[in-house]
Amino acid sequence: MPPTPRKRTSPRGRRAGPPRRPDLTAPPASVRIAEFAGAALGVWLTSDGLWARLFGVYLFPAGWHSLWKAWPAVGASDPNDVGWLLVVLGASWAGALIGLGMGRRWAFRAALALSLAALPTLGLGSALAAVVLVCILAPASRAWIRQREGDA
Repeated sequence: MPPTPRKRTSPRGRRAGPPRRPDLTAPPASVRIAEFAGAALGVWLTSDGLWARLFGVYLFPAGWHSLWKAWPAVGASDPNDVGWLLVVLGASWAGALIGLGMGRRWAFRAALALSLAALPTLGLGSALAAVVLVCILAPASRAWIRQREGDA
């Protein structure tokens, strides 16, 4: 005769309810697309900034940074001058994307600010920044972040 199964009980001796399920609400596709485009933009900016700092030339065509070079505050006729700006902007995407994947409102604001700052890169950088802007401002993304913040 097989042994009878034991009933699960809580530490107080009462019968335990069903196990709690983890929160499996996955982010909408717009958040995933924004994460992918933001990661590509972050890697591109960081690698281009490091290349400019190490070797004095841009990894990608220098015309892609022409608007940043025209800013008087940056005043960058030399790639070394813009290198740190690119490294900081590119590396900042890592924290923003981790927070965005967790559905945090501060990460939504950070991704918004970083994508606005990356718009003047022209070419591929502007396209990726525009994709991030459109995706994080989509109603599904905003509703998911609002719902996730309410859970915390």
